[in-house]
Amino acid sequence: FNKSSSDVPSIQVFKSVKASQDPESPRLLVCLLKGLKSADQQVLWWLDDAPMTSAGAVGPWVESEWGYSATSVWEVSAAYWRPTSSYWCGTIQEGHTYRQKVCSED
Repeated sequence: FNKSSSDVPSIQVFKSVKASQDPESPRLLVCLLKGLKSADQQVLWWLDDAPMTSAGAVGPWVESEWGYSATSVWEVSAAYWRPTSSYWCGTIQEGHTYRQKVCSED
């Protein structure tokens, strides 16, 4: 059966630009989720395909006519940042995993 597009949450992931003057500075990954069904849903982060349970503090859930939205920030220390890895953010809704990848290195 076809799930309507309104059932699919919107996920956007942004990455801070590396400060060239400070190679030790952490990278900030910011995830914006919109259109979630409930305020109890977790925001999840993955490094490649490994779930990162410690990542991401979730900001306050906001309710609107389009469902719930939230912001999650993951601060990745320079020691853990790997340009070749994929960083993902997403959620699990009604048994489906929805996730979006951080854009690759410039």
